[in-house]
Amino acid sequence: MPEETREHGKFTIVVMTKPEEFEVHETELMSKVSDEALHRAGFPSDLTKWELKNSAGKIIPFSDTEKVAGVSSGARFFLTQKIGAGG
Repeated sequence: MPEETREHGKFTIVVMTKPEEFEVHETELMSKVSDEALHRAGFPSDLTKWELKNSAGKIIPFSDTEKVAGVSSGARFFLTQKIGAGG
């Protein structure tokens, strides 16, 4: 019996104010779905200028798989532009 059973279904990445739905795939990299979310929302796909956060505000590394990032059905993540440090 597996340690944890994930509910399969859809989760959402909100790019600025545009929600994009994705299917849950435990081995998918967050970089891939984040890149696709940017593309669908009409933004250039340059992840170096963006941050992915979960609903608690924790930054999720793009190198994480969906399983490591804690993605489950109904989860909501937010992809926002990084704010540059003033100089």
